Amino acid sequence: MATTHLESLRHWVWEANRGNPVRKNATLTLGRDGNLVLADADGRVAWQTNTANKGVVGLELLPNGNLVLHDSKGKFIWQSFDHPTDTLLVEGVDHFGSKYTTGDSTTRKDCGRKYSANCKGAGYFYHKKTSKCRIAYDLNTLTKFTNATHVGYIKVPNHL
Repeated sequence: MATTHLESLRHWVWEANRGNPVRKNATLTLGRDGNLVLADADGRVAWQTNTANKGVVGLELLPNGNLVLHDSKGKFIWQSFDHPTDTLLVEGVDHFGSKYTTGDSTTRKDCGRKYSANCKGAGYFYHKKTSKCRIAYDLNTLTKFTNATHVGYIKVPNHL
């Protein structure tokens, strides 16, 4: 299960159950208890929001690509933008400093290519020891910095 953001280029912005794909005839169910559950055809739970008994009364996919579970007053109880995977959006929640992986990307070159192609210049961190990519922020201009364990690309405002 995933959502996309509609801009000039479409790309995935959120993905549930990463690394644990479901098979044909899987189900997505919003239970009466308010928990959204993705289950495989055999009933095995592949992913869930853990929102049971928290007042959820509805599910909505917003125009900006954010999948939300809300209460009777419209307050978001759970939202996909709180659980980013590969991409941070301008209207998304600020998660600077959090870890965002790019799936099976294993080289710095792959990491940079994936972010520059899919995120139009989004910044990222590449951890040298673990070979994992971490997205940093939605950036328009990038400046490289490095230390013993990380290579990073950050935004440098023009008005400094």
